[in-house]
Amino acid sequence: MKKVIIVNDVAASFGGALNILKQFLNEISNNIKAKKYDWYIFVSNNLVDNYNYDHVKIVKVDMKSWPKRIIWDTFGVKKFLKKNDLDPIYAISLMSVGFKFLKTKQIVYIHQSLPFDDFN
Repeated sequence: MKKVIIVNDVAASFGGALNILKQFLNEISNNIKAKKYDWYIFVSNNLVDNYNYDHVKIVKVDMKSWPKRIIWDTFGVKKFLKKNDLDPIYAISLMSVGFKFLKTKQIVYIHQSLPFDDFN
């Protein structure tokens, strides 16, 4: 069985966020090293359906509103993983926030890094 990596980007529906998601999906779809893993990509629309491959699974979840996103990030992801018997080696968030209460190693893509800079 392949190792699993999950990617959360339920907020991407237009503009820069959607472009970053598509660039990410292009890379893992065509990269030979990425094909060693099963990638579960959580989205909330049909805009990236054409990226479904043997090693890339597009999972649609209805999490566009803030309350739903908080519930998804906090409880929904863990419930999905348990229900599908998945133990990811990494959890990647392309939404500037990590997964709450997920003990897996996490990578967070920061869209706007200015809050982390001391530039005046």
